[in-house]
Amino acid sequence: MGTKNNPGEYDCHSRAEPDEPYFTLLGRDPVASIVVDYWAFLRETEGKIEGAKLVEARRCAKAMSDWAVAKGKADRIKHIEDLIPNRLQAILEENERLRTENKRLVAENTKATEMLSSIRKVVGEEPLEIER
Repeated sequence: MGTKNNPGEYDCHSRAEPDEPYFTLLGRDPVASIVVDYWAFLRETEGKIEGAKLVEARRCAKAMSDWAVAKGKADRIKHIEDLIPNRLQAILEENERLRTENKRLVAENTKATEMLSSIRKVVGEEPLEIER
């Protein structure tokens, strides 16, 4: 885990490319520990992080949480944690709605392409290839 005075082994600032965007989270931010822990979870899930780097990320998340709690932000952390399931459910529902809409649009596009191909056959033009 790194600090301003003591950058950690996995310090991204020193390895950032010129003009590469980055976002810094501070321990006093009640959202920071949740975001870092979630980042570690996602990276671990996709097999992009393991071992010492994963341990450091989790330690950093814990240290950030402890720091925010010491700054009197325990209630805000709890409030944010309570919001996550509702927000996640809303995201999943929106994702399902978009998936359904996408299927409908693909079906409409396929039907329109087939109709256009039929018309082109009637007027003597080459039919379109239908991608599925």
